[in-house]
Amino acid sequence: ARLFRIFNSPVFQDLLQMVSALNAGVTTLMWSVVFFICFLYVVALVFRASFGPPPSQPENNPNNKAYYFQTVPRSLLTTFRCSFGDCSTQGGSPIFEVMTAKGDPTGALLGMALSCLIFISSIGL
Repeated sequence: ARLFRIFNSPVFQDLLQMVSALNAGVTTLMWSVVFFICFLYVVALVFRASFGPPPSQPENNPNNKAYYFQTVPRSLLTTFRCSFGDCSTQGGSPIFEVMTAKGDPTGALLGMALSCLIFISSIGL
């Protein structure tokens, strides 16, 4: 008990204010992470439905866009990786290039829209 009374001295008032602000900031950060994960989950569901193969036909070719959106967890991983800039295939080529290889730019446009939305929201524009 005596040890905690020392924090009542004027010397430690700034430290107590910083700890209090840190505590309030952790709560805000936690809710931001929860919102981000929920957003990524919804986008992963949309990408799974749009780009994934039918459930009866699993895709084994990593050079096909359906490989990266086979299941919801795989789609969530791919979406998470793309949101942080590592949007490449196992071979190292950009997933956007794989999505447009067959002449359909829809996948690339949706992926770039996701990347832009996350970039803009993360820097607070």
